[in-house]
Amino acid sequence: MTAATSAARRVPVRIPFQTITPEQRATFLRDGFLVLPDLIPRSVALSLASRYDGLFRGDFETGTYPDEWYGREGMSLPLCVKEICNGWKSDRLVASVALSAGLGKLATDLMGWESGARIGQDDVLHKPPGGSEVAFHQDSAYISRQFVPPDDNSVTIWCALDDVDPSTGSVEYVPGSHRWQQRESSVSGSSGSSSSSGGSSSSGGSSSSSSLDMQTST
Repeated sequence: MTAATSAARRVPVRIPFQTITPEQRATFLRDGFLVLPDLIPRSVALSLASRYDGLFRGDFETGTYPDEWYGREGMSLPLCVKEICNGWKSDRLVASVALSAGLGKLATDLMGWESGARIGQDDVLHKPPGGSEVAFHQDSAYISRQFVPPDDNSVTIWCALDDVDPSTGSVEYVPGSHRWQQRESSVSGSSGSSSSSGGSSSSGGSSSSSSLDMQTST
């Protein structure tokens, strides 16, 4: 491997480790989610957001396609929500965040997993101005039910890459919904972490918004 090749493959960023206090974990266990300002550095969020246009054009840095790719130029409706699943396979910057040890440690500390965490999938999301909302839903149908044991086996880390307020289509969680009975089917369509069995939604907004979702499992 040449020096140039080695530099190109170097991990672009490192996500700082965060210490979770007992009070924060108690809030997470009670409500099913936890808001953590500045979970990733602002410079990293801006760099990630700058990659999105290229990703949805199909400019895959690694030469590897993601597992799912919705919202393609020239093929999809202009106001559709754009989504790429497992963009870490296609972009090294996305990979350095989605696969970071810092976020993995955060997941294990919140969930109390002694064996560590692994990535279930990432979700690269972009919602155009005036795009449709995503209704309240549970992620368990396509995340936690895919792993064993089925209980308390996954957590979602949602990172806003733009400033978030109701006009940009912020994510909403129902406190305590992670303790609700899981549905057989699910409607799909600031930074935080949530249990994947809880109820969440994202409203449509007048401004565009981008985010990176990471679902981790034990």
